[in-house]
Amino acid sequence: MSTSASQSVVPKGVWGYLLPAKRISLERIFVPASEGLSPPFDLNGLDLSRWHRPTFSNRQRVTCLDDYRFTAKAFPFDSKVKLFEPFTVLWGKDDIANVSVNSFSGGTLRASAGDIIIVKHGFDGSLIDVPREDEHLVLRVVLQYVFFALSDICTMLTLSSLIEMKIVM
Repeated sequence: MSTSASQSVVPKGVWGYLLPAKRISLERIFVPASEGLSPPFDLNGLDLSRWHRPTFSNRQRVTCLDDYRFTAKAFPFDSKVKLFEPFTVLWGKDDIANVSVNSFSGGTLRASAGDIIIVKHGFDGSLIDVPREDEHLVLRVVLQYVFFALSDICTMLTLSSLIEMKIVM
């Protein structure tokens, strides 16, 4: 038996980042391709089941995956300068408060989105690895998105408070 035949095949995927819901952290993670897909060409080809519950709740009959993702094509989002390689923020259907978001925002933001995963796209739209150098930008993208779309906050923050939290530049 050859040594290559006895070695297991590592699934293809991409490197991204995770803001876990239940512990304060920003972690670089490997997101594998769904079984039978290698490499994943788009978001639907990623196996997110480790972080996001793949089943429906008793109340849910259908779900739209686009309702659980946002692609940041510019940063700050209202900038006229586009990112050469955009990021996509994905969150779960679980109604679990994300303690990482709360901590990294200095206690200002709350998001009930479960684990939050961030992946990156090449200029042609295909999935690519998020390099370690993008770690701080990834965090800023997520926090700005949470502020505008996922936040449970009751009062609006001013732009100056966002600058103090270093969410926007």
